[in-house]
Amino acid sequence: MHWTFPCSYPVDFQVKEPEELVTKRCIDGALSILKTWLNSKTVKRVVYTTSVGAVICNGKEDQVMDESFWSDVVYLRSSEILK
Repeated sequence: MHWTFPCSYPVDFQVKEPEELVTKRCIDGALSILKTWLNSKTVKRVVYTTSVGAVICNGKEDQVMDESFWSDVVYLRSSEILK
């Protein structure tokens, strides 16, 4: 496996669940994903981010992404993505 992005986050727009429960669910989910990758022996790097949009929007394709790779704000502002 070259890369994967865990990007889900439980969102409660009506705030019906306590913050502690939502936070615990996020932590448990992230740990489960990380343990699965560790056991797979095929994942070499993990980029943990809030959204794939934080690292993938730059107008380039087929890039290896890591902790130094972020979306290009100038590119985003000039593209149709934010319009």
